[in-house]
Amino acid sequence: IIHARMSAAVRSSLTGKLSGYEGFITDITELKINEKEHRKTEDKYKTVLENSLASIYMFQDGGQFTYVNSRLINMLGYETDESIIGKPFWEFVHPDDREFVRKRGLAREKADIHPSHYPFRVLKKDGSTLWVDMRSSRATYMGRPTVVGNFINITKIKQAEVQVRKLSRKLIDVIEEEKKSLAADLHDEFGQTLTSLKFDVEQLQKKIREKITD
Repeated sequence: IIHARMSAAVRSSLTGKLSGYEGFITDITELKINEKEHRKTEDKYKTVLENSLASIYMFQDGGQFTYVNSRLINMLGYETDESIIGKPFWEFVHPDDREFVRKRGLAREKADIHPSHYPFRVLKKDGSTLWVDMRSSRATYMGRPTVVGNFINITKIKQAEVQVRKLSRKLIDVIEEEKKSLAADLHDEFGQTLTSLKFDVEQLQKKIREKITD
């Protein structure tokens, strides 16, 4: 058994009566085998991408998403990729970070730039904000420049950093208060000691004068 493609045309006589068909049959067995192998490879990589712990994406044509895996869809709070595919990726970036990320994305689509990853904020479907670390590299897909990469959710890390800064600030404030309190205590204690010493010196001077008078 082989795979074949047939093309045919009806041929009629001058009187308009059907006289037959003529055409070509082309052996496309090798093409079909290659298509089958391609589907196997595609299914294998799709399985890997869809089960990845990272949120994987691909964008082309001025930064438009052309592929996102399930992890990224879920991370942004969507049900399917239909609300993401075809849209510029910076539309999902927080407005305060958007211009910087847009310029970086367009530059990366044309040529590799450094650093290869950087953090910024993205917007979920419900409007809430996530911090992500974007890692990407330049590639070619279907003959066109492509950026392939992933988002790693670092929101908890950023929240921990904020908490650490708050605690550090609080610790510094406590230390400063303790310094002030200690300085005040030392000042009061030292002042009392000096006052007591002054009285002792005055008493001693008085006794010395009395002895000299006697």
